[in-house]
Amino acid sequence: MTKQTINVGTTANDKKGDSLRAAFQKVNSNFTELYTALGLAADVNLNLGAFEFNGSVMTTTDSTAITIAQDVTLTSNLNISGDIIPSGNLISNLGSSTNKFHSIYVGTGSVYLGDARLSLENGRISSNVGFDLTDSVGIVNGTVSYDDVTNKPTIPTDLGDLTDSQGLLHQNDRLVAGQNDELEVVLENNGTITTPLLLPKLFTAVLDTDHMVTPIALSDVPWEFVVEFQVNPDGTVQTMIGNNTPWFTNPGYVDGYTFEYTEADHGIPGYTFTLEMYDVINPGGAGWTTNLAATEPPIYPATVKSLGAIKLTSNDQSLTFGTDGSLTYQGTESDLTFTNQIGMESALIWRGGLGAAINNLDTHLVIATNHNNTTQTWQFGHDGNLTTPNDGAVKQNNSYVRTVNSSSVPIGVSTVVWSSVENYISSVKLFIQVECDEIGDSTGWHSQVCEAIIASRGYGNGISGYGDPDISVYGVTYTSTQPLVTFTAQRNSTTNVIEVVALTTAAANSTAYIKIHSTEMTTRD
Repeated sequence: MTKQTINVGTTANDKKGDSLRAAFQKVNSNFTELYTALGLAADVNLNLGAFEFNGSVMTTTDSTAITIAQDVTLTSNLNISGDIIPSGNLISNLGSSTNKFHSIYVGTGSVYLGDARLSLENGRISSNVGFDLTDSVGIVNGTVSYDDVTNKPTIPTDLGDLTDSQGLLHQNDRLVAGQNDELEVVLENNGTITTPLLLPKLFTAVLDTDHMVTPIALSDVPWEFVVEFQVNPDGTVQTMIGNNTPWFTNPGYVDGYTFEYTEADHGIPGYTFTLEMYDVINPGGAGWTTNLAATEPPIYPATVKSLGAIKLTSNDQSLTFGTDGSLTYQGTESDLTFTNQIGMESALIWRGGLGAAINNLDTHLVIATNHNNTTQTWQFGHDGNLTTPNDGAVKQNNSYVRTVNSSSVPIGVSTVVWSSVENYISSVKLFIQVECDEIGDSTGWHSQVCEAIIASRGYGNGISGYGDPDISVYGVTYTSTQPLVTFTAQRNSTTNVIEVVALTTAAANSTAYIKIHSTEMTTRD
């Protein structure tokens, strides 16, 4: 309601103003509105004490403190130019356990916790009583200048300053894992990494009720056997069972009893070893015996293991062992070479890229050997064919199979066209192919094929006729009008190998080209 103003007329007693009743009705209405607005509608008297209002500023005329006896809710900022001081000591809180202040901003002054003072001096937190920056979960996040720490240890600056009371310093750097140093990876001072031998494992297999697959009560002391998982040079593992000697008593064993042993027994994680008894017998006075059937031994564990592929790199050459079991060679060269320990006598070369271009028709595998600077290669083609080197032989049980390619025999010149692999060959079978022009025939070269068998008494020892080879040529077939080449056998006086000698006949009109496929068998000694 708007303020009601009393009409007092224009001049005194001009009878134009409000009547006394109307005037005081306006007075009552104005006071009622004031009391209602001030929340004093129920009060009989309006008593504001020494309050004095000047615009939006409230003061007291006698400078006494203003006491507010009820909770005050502020919906905006509280701006002060003085201090906030509790009315008594240790009786008031700033915030509560449920209603907390978000942040407290303090300038260059101090925060007091009891008599302890925390202040910021030259960019560092300082205290008059020292620090104990721990809580129920550990060290409080933050940093402290090392210069401000008291009772600091002396930090050594040289290995000579260290005392090796525990034997930690060594000429080798060591990375140790496992309890009681049972497994040790050694980084040698020459850069070599030595990994521990994870097997063999030796344990005692007790054939007691606790290890039975189907437990029964035993009537006497259980038998026990020493089991060892032995690692072979190729990384395979075999099971060795010892202490299988006769036993004087049988606590109740029969064929088929099975016993299981886990990591708690043998120490190999994730592996269960099983023994099954069979042929449990007492053959006589020596005592009881049994045969034991064992499960497969454990797989030799990885000495280098990765969750992803393992890549070994030297300069630009890399070998990658993939998680799919593949071995991939990546490098600037197309060959991957394996050499023996000497590094000169032989080599194994994989050409075409392992794991790369597998569908490329040009991809092939080459196995090469190098001896006395002479390289011989065996090539596995993409078509599945195996190509051997010239004069290369396949050896099996002291027998050799090979093909000698394109020996040339000039007209009228005795020529060695085949030599045995060894000098102690006893028997040879030859399949011979000849290509040569015939006199009087201008249509082109003719073909002659035949077989030959050679027998020999070992190799020559200086006795005339001893070890000389005998040859029998048979099945001579030709497209010409008559044979083009004849064959004989002899023993080389220097190397003692058997040789086949070819000589053209009068019908030959050109150099003869000869291929020979042979099978050779050595002497019995």
